[in-house]
Amino acid sequence: MSQVLRKVLRADTCAGCGLCQSITGGAVEVELNERGYYRPSLDDNISLEQDTLIRAVCPAITVQHGKSDIPLDPIWGPVLQMQTGYAQDAKIRFKGSSGGVLSALQIHLLESGKVEAVINIGASDEAPLLNQVYLCKTVEDIASNAGSRYAPSAPLRDIHHLIKGLTRVAFVGKPCDVSALRRLSEYDSALKSKQFYFLSFLCAGVPSQNATNALVQEMGYQPDQVAKFRYRGEGWPGFAKVEAVDGSSAKMSYNDSWGKILNRQLQTRCKICPDGTGEFADISCGDAWHGNDKGFPDFKELAGRSAIIVRSRKGQELLRDAVDEGDVVLEPSEFSLDDLSKMQPYQVNRRKMVIPRSLAFLLFRRQRVRSTFRSDFAVFKTVSVLRGLREFLGTMNRLVFGRM
Repeated sequence: MSQVLRKVLRADTCAGCGLCQSITGGAVEVELNERGYYRPSLDDNISLEQDTLIRAVCPAITVQHGKSDIPLDPIWGPVLQMQTGYAQDAKIRFKGSSGGVLSALQIHLLESGKVEAVINIGASDEAPLLNQVYLCKTVEDIASNAGSRYAPSAPLRDIHHLIKGLTRVAFVGKPCDVSALRRLSEYDSALKSKQFYFLSFLCAGVPSQNATNALVQEMGYQPDQVAKFRYRGEGWPGFAKVEAVDGSSAKMSYNDSWGKILNRQLQTRCKICPDGTGEFADISCGDAWHGNDKGFPDFKELAGRSAIIVRSRKGQELLRDAVDEGDVVLEPSEFSLDDLSKMQPYQVNRRKMVIPRSLAFLLFRRQRVRSTFRSDFAVFKTVSVLRGLREFLGTMNRLVFGRM
């Protein structure tokens, strides 16, 4: 029986990526539980070798940078280039959640022959409120999956089977998914020979599947009445929209759907996440919000715009080629990490609180996510002692009374 998974489940630090299922050839099954999160089963038929590999790559245990010559910002991770931009294709820009750059990059990778296929997440064909993993080999496949999916996904459950026979693959996932797959590719001989492009997005956390059901009900429908559902897109930030089987529909603003319902049921692992910005990707993208007169992100409807963080030389070459081929448009104005911090204050605050929150987990549940300590400490030094203490005590309180 996997002692690693047992410890992860007891501490409730599982990210739900599904990688342990693929590593064990299905001996571990990762499924949605009653709380609405993907979690692994505990199985007796796990070898010591498999358990050791899970320990090495599981994002519930380690999300850590090795040595690199690329500058490592304490909050934002490796940064080679910062831009704002959008997809040249107006339809992709409109349908995407934040300017469509991630979709445009996937399309460029396919059309240029850089990859044979793209692995990403979209709505399930059979159950529109659930997520499904797709192996995309056409532009139409990618376009149909454009837009955010604020619900659990386990894109690594069957990763070995998905990429079997392929040599050049793009993977699009949550930061924890990308971290896990990149680490696995360093250990697994079957993956070392693959040529990966890793793309990610700025992630504020994974809401429970139950939160999606609650959102649909708040919009006036039961889950079994839904024919189509989107969380965002078709504008920026766009609306959550239900299309029912009877032809009726309803929509809700991003501020209400995410701000008042979905983010109230984030999985525990996301509260102590040391990487919500895709630090292990070649390129990560997020919303390049415009600020209001008080300096906070403004959610009024505008033409979509992406914040583009290039994290590797491979990513730098990819972005350059995508711009040269006319798939991505870059805005000419300067864009700095300070600008990004103003656009994404949640990411900054969560990154600063990694140490006090992780310390509470370590003391109470004897489990934490190992991360790059020099970055953790560098950002924590900017926090006052009083604020750090409050965060530590608040996390302990939530752990004791089961409110994480």
